[in-house]
Amino acid sequence: MKRISPGTVTLAIVAILFGLVTAYSIRRYLSDSGPQGVEVVVAKFNLPRFARLQEANLEVVRMPATKVPEGSIRTVGAAVSRLVETTVAAGQPVLQSSLYPIDGEPVMSDKIPPGMRAVTISVNEAAALAGVLLPESNVDVMITANGNHPDFPGNVTATLVRNVKVLATSQQRHRFSENSARPLRTITLAVTAEQANKLILGQQYGQLSVALRSGHDGEIASAGNSANLVSPRELLGLPPARRGLPIKAQIWRGTSMSETTFQPELIDEAEQATVAAENSRQTMPTSIGLIPPRTH
Repeated sequence: MKRISPGTVTLAIVAILFGLVTAYSIRRYLSDSGPQGVEVVVAKFNLPRFARLQEANLEVVRMPATKVPEGSIRTVGAAVSRLVETTVAAGQPVLQSSLYPIDGEPVMSDKIPPGMRAVTISVNEAAALAGVLLPESNVDVMITANGNHPDFPGNVTATLVRNVKVLATSQQRHRFSENSARPLRTITLAVTAEQANKLILGQQYGQLSVALRSGHDGEIASAGNSANLVSPRELLGLPPARRGLPIKAQIWRGTSMSETTFQPELIDEAEQATVAAENSRQTMPTSIGLIPPRTH
């Protein structure tokens, strides 16, 4: 009987092991790439943060089990109506960790920058740029009030705060969420403590409005910026109003006396009317062929 050498035995064992590994690899490949592949939910489009998932945003594909990330969602129903916490690129599997829990939403306090405050102000729909104003926008806030100060008669408008971030509106809490059916009535802003005091007090004295700023504006929010006060006089190009206290005049009729108070702005109007009348009289022709010149 011919003796088998150790080298031949080793070679046979290696060949058997190689065959087993090859068979296992082929079986695994066929299992992963064939009809037995795993179903996974992927994003049909880019899904930004805070987007509310809809069935139209998702699709189901089959992937090899070895390529399926841990925590992948397997059915569309498990993802629909949930909010996106981490942006998901188109074609990428939707993970449990990429979404907020069912019925879960981000806490507003997590969106407030350190050292800032969240303040909600009331605005009418037109003054709040309805249809344009979205969370994450930067705005200026102005106040329009009836000026009862002697220096500012009539309505005046002033800028209260500049370049503050919108955290939410009464229609939208997040930038990519859908508009609610209710009218836009309030907006929530991220402001400093001093700006919060200005806005809260300002609501008691007039109507607040907002102006949308450029997304490329690098000006830092500051409570000390100029107010840019505008009154009807500046708006119409009129000279500045007289500053000072009301003037009292005594009117005597025989032995009886009465007092009349003249407001500075009324004195200005009277002076302007007098000047206008004098200018009109000076430019009026003394004779036009119908009225004879006055003789003494």
